[in-house]
Amino acid sequence: MLEARILRLPRRTQLARTSIAATADAASTALPTVVQAFDDALGKVLKRLTIWVEEQVAKAESVKSS
Repeated sequence: MLEARILRLPRRTQLARTSIAATADAASTALPTVVQAFDDALGKVLKRLTIWVEEQVAKAESVKSS
């Protein structure tokens, strides 16, 4: 699980927070397949994190322009 926060500096005021997790099944217990499954799960988490950050930036910009 990855915990992420967006902070406003310099006071480090928390603007948004999320927890993201993903799983991927390894084809076997062999190290290369376990590493591949870990890589797959991490890729899913990072993709979700990127989408979440983009959404938070869009929200902040819409509030700012209002």
